[in-house]
Amino acid sequence: MTSDAPSAARAPQSVHRYFLAVCGFAFLLALACSLVCYFEVGGSLGLFIGGIASAALLLPYLTRFDTRASRELLIALAYPLAIAIVWLVASFQFGIPILQLVKSVLVLAAFSFAIVSLKSALMRATRCDVVASAITVVLALAWLSWPIWMSRGVVGHQTLAGWLVRLHPIFAINGAMPQLGTWTHQPLMYHLTNLGQDVPYELPASIWPCAIAHLMIGAALVAANIHRILPDPSRG
Repeated sequence: MTSDAPSAARAPQSVHRYFLAVCGFAFLLALACSLVCYFEVGGSLGLFIGGIASAALLLPYLTRFDTRASRELLIALAYPLAIAIVWLVASFQFGIPILQLVKSVLVLAAFSFAIVSLKSALMRATRCDVVASAITVVLALAWLSWPIWMSRGVVGHQTLAGWLVRLHPIFAINGAMPQLGTWTHQPLMYHLTNLGQDVPYELPASIWPCAIAHLMIGAALVAANIHRILPDPSRG
């Protein structure tokens, strides 16, 4: 009995250390990705696009190390926090107003929350972490890249295109930082999308439609997960 007590006491400590290590790894990985973007593109719009894209690619797999909902959310906070630090450095070096930076970080945080919540919901539906992570990455990248693969489909549907633009994380950040140039007018994107050419649109005037939409999606998925975890009183 006495020999089991120390091992039982050490177990929670090892779990906490493991979780802190996972959070630290997520933070350092996000920091490394953001620094690569920073050294490659400086304080351009590409730096912020890179942060959003890296969250879509990596966050679903980072949360597989600890699938408890509260800890998944903490990992989802650690990742954008590291990105925000690099963005802050860029804002000082390239004269980006702090208010614009704060708006961009809010969009990143809301997007990260939605990604982690979606992955958690898919994990409970598929019972396979690898499958859930892969589906989440595909859906997140599909959402981010709709201006490329869906642009021809919204020709003649300006209202639909307008709403999709308002809710899109990259367009929301671009609207908060118009001085960095329009995303669809960049040399590469100009040849990949009809937006701004056959499909007229305006950059979002506010980040809030995008941020609130992603927060609501994340909250709905979290609530659905909690409902599935809780026992059904009618079966008691």
